[in-house]
Amino acid sequence: MSGISVLLDGGKEPAEMRVTAEEPGLSENVLEVRDLWAGQRQSITDGVISSRVEGHGVAMLRTRPSPDAAPRL
Repeated sequence: MSGISVLLDGGKEPAEMRVTAEEPGLSENVLEVRDLWAGQRQSITDGVISSRVEGHGVAMLRTRPSPDAAPRL
């Protein structure tokens, strides 16, 4: 299952923003995250997605289970 997370910084200063995998409806702890605007990928192994978002900025992240993750039993 994949999902989209949008992180919005309404403040004037950049902020490190976090969301857990459960919040966008994902239950996997090992995720592949792609920043849709920057085109960067990262793997998440602790179920926490974080991104630095500029002041008055937005980060849009696509999340999905990592292809390297062990199948759930």
